[in-house]
Amino acid sequence: MPLTPTGMFGFLRFGQITKNPLKKAINYGSYLLVEFLHWQRYRKLLNHFRTETLKLPPLPYLGRRFRQKAPANVSRIPVLYGFSSHVIPKPKDWPHWAYVTGFWFIEQASDYEPPLELEDFLGRKQLPLCNGMAV
Repeated sequence: MPLTPTGMFGFLRFGQITKNPLKKAINYGSYLLVEFLHWQRYRKLLNHFRTETLKLPPLPYLGRRFRQKAPANVSRIPVLYGFSSHVIPKPKDWPHWAYVTGFWFIEQASDYEPPLELEDFLGRKQLPLCNGMAV
């Protein structure tokens, strides 16, 4: 699911607008609104983790976009989207560090034997499942 703001299409249900002259601005703003609402939901938890565990200053009420000084490497972290550009073309207003890579498939191998070191690391228990989303 695309999370990088764009004027090409809105975030989920916001994409219903068709003839408004402010369509691009509304589409782009829909991502900022969703980002803000998500930040407000987890702000206290994340700022507590930042201050108590990481010994970093808390992020401001409005979120990471409004911090006094952003870290120099924040804009250089690539964002990879696992969908085809034939389904959703890469918007022209996305930053250079946002990539549409095509679909990702996991090949299932019925005869796979993990290395002994990996089995020891996993404790020979149920295999882990990981599904993540960067925000």
